[in-house]
Amino acid sequence: MRIIGGGASSDLWCQIVADVVDRTIEQVDEALYCGLRGAGLLAGVALGEVERPEIRSLVPVRREYRPDPTRRDAYDGAF
Repeated sequence: MRIIGGGASSDLWCQIVADVVDRTIEQVDEALYCGLRGAGLLAGVALGEVERPEIRSLVPVRREYRPDPTRRDAYDGAF
């Protein structure tokens, strides 16, 4: 899963999300500009300059966060 926006600027928040959803989280590089990047990519697709399958490779990932299994019990208990 990729995470974007203001919350994605926090390493702690990205790790918490990975732990809670029990999935690897990819922190998009310059996550605050995701709207601008998305608009540009959408325009590229509309103009035929970008193919949909290549969009993922055009969005750089800053870091990956893997779920920490030692925290699983705490989150399951809180749920």
